Amino acid sequence: MESEKLKELTAFAEQLSEQIFELNLKIEKLSGAKKRNTNNRREDITKLLNICFEHYGIEVSDMDKAGMRNEVSAPKMIFTKICYDDLRMSYREIASFYNKDRTTSNYFYNKCQEQLKIYKYLKNDYDTIKKAYNQSLEEKNTK
Repeated sequence: MESEKLKELTAFAEQLSEQIFELNLKIEKLSGAKKRNTNNRREDITKLLNICFEHYGIEVSDMDKAGMRNEVSAPKMIFTKICYDDLRMSYREIASFYNKDRTTSNYFYNKCQEQLKIYKYLKNDYDTIKKAYNQSLEEKNTK
């Protein structure tokens, strides 16, 4: 009787091993897809950053140059707002794109919220940039 129970438990353990193996394969496939999506997302966000700066006729490489602080604030504000509101990124993730910390992203977001209420030109710029970004995503997805 004990040998029968032992055989049953052994068979059960083998079934579980096979199920665990299959689940691990599925996890590998899903995590591999997630990594590719993360890379694609980073490319898309970099594209958004470029669109923001191109709209104002500024090179992204000028972002950290001395004397460019005022010129780069609008593209950074719009970039931060779109990333936070639409792409659901954290302030820390957003800040990594312009080599600052999360408090800087938080500042740009809050400043953008305030200024969008006051300045129509900024609202127009925001809408134009958001539209251009969405069009670039649509074009990418149709390829």
